[in-house]
Amino acid sequence: MTIREMCQRLPMTDTTLRYYEKAGLLHRISRISGRRDYTEADYKRVCEILRLRRAGVPLKTISNYFALADQGEQTADARRELLLCHRSEILGQIETRRQQLNALDRLMGFIPSSKTSGQVADRSSNKSNASGSHIPLTTEIGAELSTGPQSHPSQKMVHLEK
Repeated sequence: MTIREMCQRLPMTDTTLRYYEKAGLLHRISRISGRRDYTEADYKRVCEILRLRRAGVPLKTISNYFALADQGEQTADARRELLLCHRSEILGQIETRRQQLNALDRLMGFIPSSKTSGQVADRSSNKSNASGSHIPLTTEIGAELSTGPQSHPSQKMVHLEK
């Protein structure tokens, strides 16, 4: 099948298909009169690439995955391990995003809203001192940053004055 026919069967552009070929994700594509001639096996491989990409698997990992797959079924455990490593990375990213979302929700709790309904922030987390006035945001966040775990090694420790 031609590149146009392949792209009509798949949710991708010809540019992406050529890129995957150039990146070595596809076996050498035969040509007829200078035009690519994709086989059904090529189609199935591209479908697998798209499934892996939809799962967020980087192209380098996909390349490693297919290098193993091309060696045969005896590499099934190694391919599964590649995907398990990627899964662990995703779980770490989810946890980081959850922490970021929680921090944002706490921040929003300190911002007054002009709306009386549909508020996202939980006002019950606002803290007051003995006089009933709000404790400054920097106090709570400063304490959190100086004692809380860092979600990523590249983040710097920030100390805010109380």
